[in-house]
Amino acid sequence: YSPLAFTNYNGGYQPIYPGTRSVSAFDYNNGGTLASTDENFEEGKYYSAFLLGNTNGYQTVVVNDNLDSLQA
Repeated sequence: YSPLAFTNYNGGYQPIYPGTRSVSAFDYNNGGTLASTDENFEEGKYYSAFLLGNTNGYQTVVVNDNLDSLQA
């Protein structure tokens, strides 16, 4: 895998199995974990994950995108 640059994204939604899963962000240079969280993913829903913070501390935030409730 190659790293994502600051303000970059992977370009689309990736499939994930339903259930509780760990979402982690890693330092590309040394492989260390920057932040990790467990999230319960539900079938048929869409989620986005963000890494927030700075060198004093990071956190991973996962949000439900509610695509099923958007109006066309």
